[in-house]
Amino acid sequence: CDRGEVDGVIGGAHVIVPLMCQLDRARLEKAKLARLIIQYGAGVEGVDAGAARDLGILLSNIPSRDTGNAESCAEMAIFLTMAALRRIRAMEESIRT
Repeated sequence: CDRGEVDGVIGGAHVIVPLMCQLDRARLEKAKLARLIIQYGAGVEGVDAGAARDLGILLSNIPSRDTGNAESCAEMAIFLTMAALRRIRAMEESIRT
């Protein structure tokens, strides 16, 4: 859901997969049914780990080692660099107009 909708829906969630959303103690206390938070990517700095532990919510992440995250991140970095150097966006716009 959209970041602005999180507070409205978190109370009914059993599993939380945050996307660019901070989960502080106040927000986690609204998650009455939550039993698991899975943060994808490296690290869990967006989640109040102490609050999750106090509330009995397991916290996990999907680390980059052996999951392909590092490889896909490197591929995207190379693609974006090439796109910028070749002015892909400008060429696409010129074709559309």
